[in-house]
Amino acid sequence: MRLPQQTAAYGQRIDFGRYVEGSLLCARLPELAGPVKQVTQKLKTAGRSWEDAAEPVQYALAERDATDRDLDQTAQHARLVLASTGAAAMREAPYTAIFPFGFDYYASAPLDEQESRYAELVERIEAQLPAEHPVRLEAVPKLQAGIAAFVEAEKRVASARRAQALARTALDSAAESFDRVLERTYGALIERFGRKAAETYFPRTRRTRGDAGGGGGDTN
Repeated sequence: MRLPQQTAAYGQRIDFGRYVEGSLLCARLPELAGPVKQVTQKLKTAGRSWEDAAEPVQYALAERDATDRDLDQTAQHARLVLASTGAAAMREAPYTAIFPFGFDYYASAPLDEQESRYAELVERIEAQLPAEHPVRLEAVPKLQAGIAAFVEAEKRVASARRAQALARTALDSAAESFDRVLERTYGALIERFGRKAAETYFPRTRRTRGDAGGGGGDTN
């Protein structure tokens, strides 16, 4: 008997378990079929939970990236307005004091520096432009709201990824339990009927290059 490889998709173990359960029921061995059914169902539940846990991650990532785009667009609009005030505007203050390292310093900041970079932009705008300046009046509230939205979105990404990691751990644990029960079932069948007969209760697995021992055939 050869169990699915540890790297196999959990669905392969489910197919394997259902086959063994069916074989045992057909042989009127419900005392052996019961535990196999139980661990197979637990594995199925854990696998589906892990798959479901991936969806909130994608939604959270999309939300975070949207807040990032909003910040970039607000900063870009402020830059364009300041640059349009004169032919030399981009070579003079306040433009050079607000964007001393260029626009990409903010827009292309690493995710873990996004909050601090845009907070710096807010501080530079407030330091360089008077309170009644149109760019300051428009950009600062939008940037502050965008920073807060980005931070909250990042928290949701982290939370969703933690949930996904926990679901993966649960799936790995269910797979380990599945393997243990199937190995014990195989041992019980050997004790009753011998190794050759015990093999017939399990699906035959396809041999791969480099495999040693075991039988050939197809995987159900």
